[in-house]
Formats: sequence, C-alpha cells, structure tokens
Amino acid sequence: MAYFQYRMSVILWEKQQKKEKKKKEEEGGKHGGERKEEDDVLIPPTNFSMVEDGLYRSGFPDSSNFGFLETLNLKSIIYLCTEPYPEEPY
Repeated sequence: MAYFQYRMSVILWEKQQKKEKKKKEEEGGKHGGERKEEDDVLIPPTNFSMVEDGLYRSGFPDSSNFGFLETLNLKSIIYLCTEPYPEEPY
C-alpha cells in the first residue's frame, strides 16, 4: 500500500511538472523571452514522500528544493529536529 501511495504521488508530481512546463513555455512565448532549462528542473528534498493526501515528509530542504516545494502549495511546514533551525539560508 505504501508503494502505491508513493507511486501515485510521483505520478501526480509528474503531471504537475508537465502542466507547469507547458505554462512556462506559453508565457515565455508571450513575453518574447526564453526560460532557462534549469528553471524547469524541480528537485524534491531528500527522502521526500507522501504520507497521506496533502501530507508529506522529507529531510531538511535546501535552496535547490524550494521550487519543488512551492508546487505543493503547502500551508505549513513543521520542523522536527533537536538542532536549532538554521538562520542562514542554504
């Protein structure tokens, strides 16, 4: 069952990526500019997985993961770690 949920989250994520890529291409054409290919690459945080519909878990994200996290439209992020939250951005 856990594999099925994980696979579904990957499929939903891939669909979202295709939609966003198409939207970016359309916007790029309207404004006459081209988008960098690296803007289209979204990297999930280490150990990212869907726990339930709308509930995710992962390792601590760094700046390369922020684009991916934005696509999830998260309302809250809970930091569960014994070390203090780092003040400096990654």
